[in-house]
Amino acid sequence: MAAPGPAELAAAAEAIAAAGVRRTPLVRARALSRELGREVRFKLECVQRTGSFKVRGAVAAVATVPEDVTVVTASAGNHGLGVAFACARLGRAAEILVPRSTDPAKVDALEAYGGAISVRVVDGTYDDTETAAREVAAAPGRRFVSSYNDAQVVAGQSTVAAESLEQWPEAEAVVVPVGGGGLLAGVALACAGRGVAAWGVEPVRSPAMAVALREGAISRIAEEEPTAAQGLVGNLDADSLTFPLVRDHAAGVLLASEDEILDAVARVHADQGIVVEPSAAAAIPRLGDVGASRIVCVLTGANVSGDVHREIVATRGRR
Repeated sequence: MAAPGPAELAAAAEAIAAAGVRRTPLVRARALSRELGREVRFKLECVQRTGSFKVRGAVAAVATVPEDVTVVTASAGNHGLGVAFACARLGRAAEILVPRSTDPAKVDALEAYGGAISVRVVDGTYDDTETAAREVAAAPGRRFVSSYNDAQVVAGQSTVAAESLEQWPEAEAVVVPVGGGGLLAGVALACAGRGVAAWGVEPVRSPAMAVALREGAISRIAEEEPTAAQGLVGNLDADSLTFPLVRDHAAGVLLASEDEILDAVARVHADQGIVVEPSAAAAIPRLGDVGASRIVCVLTGANVSGDVHREIVATRGRR
């Protein structure tokens, strides 16, 4: 699968604008800036349509699907919401499969689309869900759209960094959470040639990209321990285009522990009054390790149930 080039990046930006995807705010992270002695700004994809940056890549990909083809995808929630929004906006049908561990708030939001958007909950891991989705997509008249391993999706995610650098041209680094690497790959492409470093942060409990970078090749990791950062869970496809893009264009991938990620969720709420899901806060613990003075940190989504968020805030507080 070929990496997206300048033409694909431009087409994705046009499709996203035409579909009404938001240009999200970039705001100063007051407490973090003081603590780290650096200027940190949050890119608020948590206020994006569907509550997540994933809508960018989904719109860019769905815009290339013929009207008579049904889009099929596997998702831990946010990509599925992006696909549902894109299909509803662009007049496509969709079949969205999610693992049973998906936050109920995301499942409810998906099912609310109704109409030509169907949702199926799958028992097992995220990898089991993707296997099932690919089997569905093998039928005629269907196309599988990966949450990350798709050139159009990567092109769509690049617009997060492109916007951030338009809003703050002095930025020296953009730091993002990493699951399959679609966001980091797109951000790295957008940062290339601008003297801006693209960094990713993964959960210790699901370090697929970090392991691939360390070993020089994609290999399977065990999904033994659950993580609250559900949107970052899973293995990389053996042919994933995100791995070579991250390897060749990103500055690196760091790891954050479960405690650090949950503490970051509570901290963002206490310091900024912002609700984010655990996956969205994963980059925060490593901002002091990226070696830059002016840092964009992408808060990728806000699709967490109220009960779950309240429990995190109540139990973590300002530790």
